[in-house]
Amino acid sequence: MRLLPSNLITVPDRQRKSRPRDFIQKLKDSIVSKGLLHPIVVTSALDLVAGEGRLIAMRELHIDGIRFNHNGAPVAPSCIPVSTLGELTPDDVAEAELEENILRVPLTWQEEVEAKVLIHQLRKRSNPAQTLTQTAAEISATRETTVENERHSLSKAIMVSQHMANPRVKAAKTLNEAAKIALDDLENSLRTQLLERGVTTSQHRLIKGDLLNVLPSLDSNSFDAIVVDPPYGIRADEYRTITKVAGERKHHEGHFYDDTPEYSDQICTTVLREGFRLLRSRGIIFMFCDPDRFAYYREAALKQAFSVWRTPLIWHKTGAASGFAPWGAGGFIRSYEMILFATKGRKILTSPGGPDVLQVDRVHHSNRQHAAEKPVELLLKLIKLACIPGDHVLDPCCGSGSIFAAANEAHMVATGIEIDPAYHATAGARILKAAEAPAPETET
Repeated sequence: MRLLPSNLITVPDRQRKSRPRDFIQKLKDSIVSKGLLHPIVVTSALDLVAGEGRLIAMRELHIDGIRFNHNGAPVAPSCIPVSTLGELTPDDVAEAELEENILRVPLTWQEEVEAKVLIHQLRKRSNPAQTLTQTAAEISATRETTVENERHSLSKAIMVSQHMANPRVKAAKTLNEAAKIALDDLENSLRTQLLERGVTTSQHRLIKGDLLNVLPSLDSNSFDAIVVDPPYGIRADEYRTITKVAGERKHHEGHFYDDTPEYSDQICTTVLREGFRLLRSRGIIFMFCDPDRFAYYREAALKQAFSVWRTPLIWHKTGAASGFAPWGAGGFIRSYEMILFATKGRKILTSPGGPDVLQVDRVHHSNRQHAAEKPVELLLKLIKLACIPGDHVLDPCCGSGSIFAAANEAHMVATGIEIDPAYHATAGARILKAAEAPAPETET
């Protein structure tokens, strides 16, 4: 052990990404009252291997001018007790850090997945015959868990680690929730592959891609109606919400798409420009939009020669969890969304439209597959006002595929476009579920 100036020690990227809020303060209190029990561990190049929490605590104590001891002796100001492991291989460094983390101190579930997978990989490198049970036994020996529980957790961690690029998996609240999301995505992907390969068939069409590229490639005069729920440009992708189910904080919801104002405007103006070309004579477009952008999109639609309903249609979200309160108790619950209604020519609705406020229950959190998912009942109302059975409907931002369920019930043919791989897979699975469901009775 030796004393080194703390500013000489560098901290590379660590397995541990976060700590409990009071973790450092508790370390500081312990170091002051009991002295530093163990020096931090560094490589010969003074890169930290183990003890980042202690390093932060000691640096803060020095800044505060608080003295502390190690081995019964005062530690000099700005200095840190250090043990050196010498020249280490990357595997040695990882092994030492794992001893500091996974085998002794709880991690977040994301960090624990990374650490457990790394432990097993390290053991496999030295022993190709290493089994999950052997690795689990090593981990359980230092924790109050059984080998079987650790083996099950390790197996789940390895599976989830292969899906961490999926932002929904990474944003999950627990490992179990992440595993469920990963397995659901895998099942949806497999079902969609059956559809794409022609093993199963449907009258509906799902296109994976960016609508900015896909829409110009579609044939003119191909659709009788367009229903589109584009990004609103309100930066919803920058936050996540945790909602309550049965009084408990369980459901983790996020907007995993680009929701910048610039991208939203590009999407919406493209849909209006290409939509006029794609619609048949007297076709209809319904476009959901944010209140701040309604007037802008109304003018953009007029420039494309659409006949535009001057005011928005209102979707009043009824039912449980019908809205949210941006200002909390200091404001109101926002319980509606706006819809731009425009026609190519002066299209007559298939039946009287009735009031311009559509009251439809929002999709309940427990059933929602997309943070911005629109209820099938709402889409069904819109397409039935615009089309008759056999007509073709386009949804350029189809998300989890509600349009396919609506079109199936209305005896119409839907085409959906989706850029996100996970939502594309969910939409594909939804097409198959719609195809497998009993055909609805034809209205007489």
